[in-house]
Amino acid sequence: MKTDENIKRIIDIIYEKYITKQKYIGIGTGRTIEILINHLKNKNIENILFIPTSLSTMHILNLNKFKISQINLYNTVDLYIDGADYYNKDIGLIKGKGGALTMEKLLAKMSPVFVAVIQKEKIKETFDDLYVPIEILPEAFSYIVSILEKEKIIYSLRQGTGKYGPTITENGNLIFDVKYNLEFLKECKKITGIVEHGLFLKTEFNIKIVTL
Repeated sequence: MKTDENIKRIIDIIYEKYITKQKYIGIGTGRTIEILINHLKNKNIENILFIPTSLSTMHILNLNKFKISQINLYNTVDLYIDGADYYNKDIGLIKGKGGALTMEKLLAKMSPVFVAVIQKEKIKETFDDLYVPIEILPEAFSYIVSILEKEKIIYSLRQGTGKYGPTITENGNLIFDVKYNLEFLKECKKITGIVEHGLFLKTEFNIKIVTL
């Protein structure tokens, strides 16, 4: 990642180019978003409502005196801004490390523009050796496992940190991290019990990449 001064300059550009004229902004989850919020708190944002994807982002926004609202009150937002786990120029983004992938994808779909702020090392030539999260209903655990094994999809149940047991998403669901398989990911939401996956295809979103 660049120095603090370089990061500040890049966030100044993001603010002037994408944020300053907006009224309703969806905002994601993760370390990059924490950095963004920390730099934005001194900007002219009093007329902007921020709609967070997670409880953790809501707390950070609240602590920094941002105006916040809830996703269920809107059918559209002016802008969505978030980080990403990985980016490939031909495919799009992999997201979901923070466990908020369904809310992130929903807000991204609600916005005409998705500004993805990523670190340079997250730009990948291929996704072939990477894993993509899929969010599943807890009740569908055994059923989904049987399908993944039948389809020979490499997977693991994501474990929580700071406690025993699996990661629980913002919606109270489980996450399987599956080996990247584009055809499977394109079709997997047809499987009952799979809520969402963390692949954001460039053909489905108006993604604007900003590199830290």
